Amino acid sequence: CREIDIVVHLAASNAQLCERDPVLGFQSNVIGTRHLIDSAVLHSVEQFVFASTVHVYGETDKEVNEDSKCHPITNYSQFKRRAEESLEKSVRESDLTGIVLRLSNAIGHPVSKQVDCWHLITNDLVRQAICNGSFNLNSNSLVRRDFIPIRETCQVIMRFLEVSNRESFSVFNLSSGLSRPLHWLVDLISERLKHHERTRDRGVNLQWNESRRQYKNQKIFCNEKLLSHLKVDPFSTDGIVTEVDELIEKTYVWFGGETPNPRVSQWGNDDG
Repeated sequence: CREIDIVVHLAASNAQLCERDPVLGFQSNVIGTRHLIDSAVLHSVEQFVFASTVHVYGETDKEVNEDSKCHPITNYSQFKRRAEESLEKSVRESDLTGIVLRLSNAIGHPVSKQVDCWHLITNDLVRQAICNGSFNLNSNSLVRRDFIPIRETCQVIMRFLEVSNRESFSVFNLSSGLSRPLHWLVDLISERLKHHERTRDRGVNLQWNESRRQYKNQKIFCNEKLLSHLKVDPFSTDGIVTEVDELIEKTYVWFGGETPNPRVSQWGNDDG
């Protein structure tokens, strides 16, 4: 961290790895973050921005904000919470300022075919459809998630580097403030696939564990603090549509004609 003013820490082992190998996940997400924070303090870095997750609140259908108690359940969310606490402790004991951004579920295509993120629900469903002409959702379609487009998420993080923050340590929910059921996502993917005509000849068959129900939007991860800080609402449904469209295009290029491993989409706690 020599001659650096701001550290933006986005790297982490994903939720699947943390469950499969908790020792490695702990070393990466807790110890690794601790070392980076210590280096930032040692070299007088001014600000440390840490990407955490809304899953530190645990599974909830009640509205939560940044002052709500954390009840992390999975290894991934527990490790993220430990890293948050490390940053807060260092801020209290040094001149470092810290910002924790608790991301909800970002949607966006990976930078390459080889990136280990095809287990994420949006990526998995699109890949199934491109390869098989159908996709299977093996999760409760009424489970709610707060989806945000990855491009706008990156813009928000950059915005935090431009907007002054009076607090030495602060936490923000990086969310849309709108939690939607999974079948909203399935409907969106199906609509965009038909729009792209990638599976027009074969058709896209939606296989459900339960019958569809009418859904309504619900706020779970409150984002009022974020909106107040940025003075603008950074997320839009159009942004999500754009990300899904680009994901379909990339997936068709990367996997068109291939058959994925026979499995169904399982929702995990990753922020994607």
